[in-house]
Amino acid sequence: MSRHPENELPRMRLSIKTKLLSTLLAMCIVLLLFSAYSTFNNMTIIGNFMLQKYTALKDYAVDSSIHALRRQAESDLLRTARDQASLSNSYLEKVEAETKIIATYADAIWKNPEPFRAPRRSFSMQEVPEDIQKSSVYYTIPLNTAPDELQQRDILLSRYLEELFFAVRQDNPNLGSVFIVLESGVGRVLPWVPDAPADYDPRKRPWYSRAASTGRLGWIAPYPDITTGVPTVTCSQPIYDQQQKLVGVVGLDLTLGTLIEGVLTQHIDSDGCMFLLDAGGGVIAHPKISLNSRHWDENIERENFLHNSNDSLSRIVTKMVQGSSGIDIFNDEGDKYLAYAPLPAPNWSLGVIMPVASIIKPAVSIETQINAESRKTEQDIEDQRVEVRSLMIIIFTVMLAAVTGLAFLLSRRITKPILALHEGVITIGNGDLDHYIDVKTGDELEGLAYAFNAMTGDLKRYIQNMRETTAARKKIETELEICSQIQTSLLPKTFPELSGWEIHACFFPARHVAGDFYDLFLHEDGEKLFFVIADVCDKGVGPAMFAAIIRTLFRVFSLSDASGAAGNADACNMEMNVLIEKINDYIAENQAETGFFATVFAGVLDLSSGLLKYVNCGHNPPYIIDGGGCIRDSLRLTGPVLGAMAGMTYKFREVVLLPGDTLFTYTDGLPEAHNINKELFSDERVKEIIRQPAVSVKSLVDRIVVDVNEHMKGIEQFDDITMLVIRRKS
Repeated sequence: MSRHPENELPRMRLSIKTKLLSTLLAMCIVLLLFSAYSTFNNMTIIGNFMLQKYTALKDYAVDSSIHALRRQAESDLLRTARDQASLSNSYLEKVEAETKIIATYADAIWKNPEPFRAPRRSFSMQEVPEDIQKSSVYYTIPLNTAPDELQQRDILLSRYLEELFFAVRQDNPNLGSVFIVLESGVGRVLPWVPDAPADYDPRKRPWYSRAASTGRLGWIAPYPDITTGVPTVTCSQPIYDQQQKLVGVVGLDLTLGTLIEGVLTQHIDSDGCMFLLDAGGGVIAHPKISLNSRHWDENIERENFLHNSNDSLSRIVTKMVQGSSGIDIFNDEGDKYLAYAPLPAPNWSLGVIMPVASIIKPAVSIETQINAESRKTEQDIEDQRVEVRSLMIIIFTVMLAAVTGLAFLLSRRITKPILALHEGVITIGNGDLDHYIDVKTGDELEGLAYAFNAMTGDLKRYIQNMRETTAARKKIETELEICSQIQTSLLPKTFPELSGWEIHACFFPARHVAGDFYDLFLHEDGEKLFFVIADVCDKGVGPAMFAAIIRTLFRVFSLSDASGAAGNADACNMEMNVLIEKINDYIAENQAETGFFATVFAGVLDLSSGLLKYVNCGHNPPYIIDGGGCIRDSLRLTGPVLGAMAGMTYKFREVVLLPGDTLFTYTDGLPEAHNINKELFSDERVKEIIRQPAVSVKSLVDRIVVDVNEHMKGIEQFDDITMLVIRRKS
């Protein structure tokens, strides 16, 4: 089997892309030539020309019709709105004039009542006159109570208005009630009405309060009538006595149905509508407004067009309430015209709404007829296209047969090397890296085969390197495991059982080996406990060996000092600072090239008295917690870190552990343990936990271990964690 030399590039002739594109281009050109000849010469030009003419004619006719209809409709709608507003205003002015006539006459009576003292027959509301349309009735407030002297006078005077009430209603049959209500608590109304509710006081009705507060004639929005409950509008005017003191209010009622019939009478298309708005944009009358009866003291909910959610409608209503006249378009489920004109008499505005779609119906009808003709023409053209399509199908069938034969011939030439490449890839994928893919096509496939052959060679070399690397890593991990076992064996496996004392410690390395360590042992006299906890900078094998050296030096130097001080009970304690200085000098002189140093807390504890002499070489200050859970002391620094520089001076300090006191020592890996959000466990949290009561030092350590593990859940431990706890029992 011949192979390419490693540095030889594959031969490149025509690329596979060029071959495929050339074949597809040849087929497309042939198909396009036949399609263009058949389609464009037979149907496209004629069909498109006819459709364009029909479309242009339709668009012109429809657009012209719509334009003319809209222009005419705008003029007609505006004229309708203005004419109807004028008629409606005249109708309402007549009601206002009648109200003024009655108010003027009533005003004259109460300003000069002497000529009107002659007794007249007067019916109360509890009586039913023979003709209720001609005879007015009076009532007192509260209802059905006996009139006092002032009320009797007002009943007599108001009787003189009865003929005028009747004349006004006879002149305007559309009126409802004609009435007067007096401040003294007397009312008179025509025609007779049944008893009103006992708590009814017309002086609290809106038409009365409006007239009394403004002092002039005016209208109020619809409200339920006291007897029928149907929506009613009222025109009212106050009357005054000689001293211009309010005597009462005269009013004329129009039911909302009567108002709609009497005002919104102009005939418009069924799709349109008329409506009345008050000065605030509230609806007074509208074809869709409910005319059903209600309870007399119920408010009638009215839509306010000024505050409508439709911005375009609100802008038009703003012009209406300002007293303008005109016509605009707004959109509400389609474009609609709104023509409007003011009614000066009641300060209302009349609007006429007509959908644009209703106006342009004739144009739409024309468009429909033209569309029908267009569809007929399109059908004729489509018939011709069917014939052309049949011809094209025959041609396409012939072309398809030719292309299929050509594709078959090409596939044999093109797919053979692809299949060889495919089989070679499967063989290599099954693990036979010695397999060689032999493809000679002179295009990208040959280059791809060359790349696969090169890849198998690289893969074989990579696998060999991986095997060697894996073996080396495994050896290192085995050695680290042994180091870890050795380091663990150096730590005290058990804690001395001392009368009156509890001791417990824990050690959690961040890696196989750690830079933390602790140690403790009794002096020969059995009365003093030596202990140390340290943290070497950095983590890994180097700091672990450095920690082992420091631990050994502490053991050797402390034992030699103790033996050298035999016969002197306080000698070893007095020389704690000397011991630290000797260890520091030794490390600084012999291990300077490593660049390592350590923070150390070491002490000698007198088990009988509880006296602790200690040195703190740059270490986290241990805490002394009393029996009540309070942190009694924090054992601060007495000197610099250990091993950084020779000749350093250290001091020792003394503190007494009282019964119930607990000495808590730890390395910085505890407060600096962080969670997935980079939040530290913190010194404050350590203090919070150690202040909580614990039955033993072991339970205290276990509690901290549980909390810090929960805090670090989901991430790898960052630093070594070591704790050593000593408690003097109570």
